Amino acid sequence: MLVMALGGAMGPHQGSDQSDQNLSIRAVRFYRADAKQTRVKAFVQVPYEIMVPTTDDQNGQLSYDVSVQVSDSTGLKLYQTGWKNHVSAAMREPGAFAMDMVDFALAPGKYRLEVAVSDSVSGHKLSTGVDVDAFSTPPAASDLMLAPGMRLATGDDTVPRPGELRRGNTLITA
Repeated sequence: MLVMALGGAMGPHQGSDQSDQNLSIRAVRFYRADAKQTRVKAFVQVPYEIMVPTTDDQNGQLSYDVSVQVSDSTGLKLYQTGWKNHVSAAMREPGAFAMDMVDFALAPGKYRLEVAVSDSVSGHKLSTGVDVDAFSTPPAASDLMLAPGMRLATGDDTVPRPGELRRGNTLITA
């Protein structure tokens, strides 16, 4: 497994605070000194095995909705977004999952990131959340992000593939 140190110190509760054991979320913080704000890249691991395919054969799809909400320490909703995802039902194997990502900026303070996932066929819902401490001063150390793969963006290969993010000229597999 490759390790890449990025942008800020881990604060309390930066890991996964799971309210549903099948859905996982990780938040990685990057301090932006020019804007005096914290960029957060959150990785949402959605297990395929909790979803019901649209048909009984391998030609069906798994479809799910993701909703994301960020609230401040008073509970005031500051950011909300959502999206739909689809994948071939052939991907539904034990241990297989989707990796969805969300990126947002925060002013210094304490926040709560909540994620909910709903299977479009069965209506089954999962939710989880994590507390995020946005930096009030430049951090002395970096958040740590583990990645199963990294590659340099070269020539015609400069666009991140699904499940990748880009930092400088490095493409990182989530």
